[in-house]
Amino acid sequence: MINITPNWPKKVQFLLSFDFPLIDQLVPRKEFVGGRIGYSKQELFFWLLIKKILGLDYRTVSEMAAIN
Repeated sequence: MINITPNWPKKVQFLLSFDFPLIDQLVPRKEFVGGRIGYSKQELFFWLLIKKILGLDYRTVSEMAAIN
């Protein structure tokens, strides 16, 4: 297998070291009632920061994050 490591800009590399536990406290996960389980709010917040920093559109970010 080939291991491909993206060459992220320095701003994004800086963000990779952060963790956002406060998000789970501010927006707690609701009880599962049915349907599909949502994505991690910390992960979504991280990708929204990436979108803002790099100036990407939502479609590109969703493809990068494998969120459909």
